[in-house]
Amino acid sequence: MIRTSYLRASNGVLNLSISKAHIFFLVCMIFCSLQVFGQRKERPVEDFIPSENLDRKKDFNKRKNRPKEKNIALIVKNKGDGLLYGNPCMIRETQRMRFEYVIQARKLPNSIGFVGRVWRNSGVQLRLIVTRGPWWKLSLNRRVKDCRIKSGDLVG
Repeated sequence: MIRTSYLRASNGVLNLSISKAHIFFLVCMIFCSLQVFGQRKERPVEDFIPSENLDRKKDFNKRKNRPKEKNIALIVKNKGDGLLYGNPCMIRETQRMRFEYVIQARKLPNSIGFVGRVWRNSGVQLRLIVTRGPWWKLSLNRRVKDCRIKSGDLVG
């Protein structure tokens, strides 16, 4: 028979009546709480990043000491004429300017439409004007010409 715990006054003395079920419940709660407190905490991401520099004075696994990420924007094109798509020199030059050309087919189901493509490209070009100046297209064309000469793609 399970009795509930209650305080009973008999002859001026308070008695606490606890059943076996209550004791079992309290013991289970203590063991569960010990298990929760015994779990290991997850290590931060910085612990998994390998450091390439062997300088012992500086910890390169910390977030503030890692090199800055380059946020590369995408300019969507339908045709790859004159882009030197796949040329390592051209890829290096466009990534240095922090953008890349992406070629997409018009008829694909998930392709960006004309309005979305113009909107996206104008945003990227505005960003290039702000970061690289209004002459970014001229300097890119000069670099494209240099890449064509280096790779032998220049005809005529």
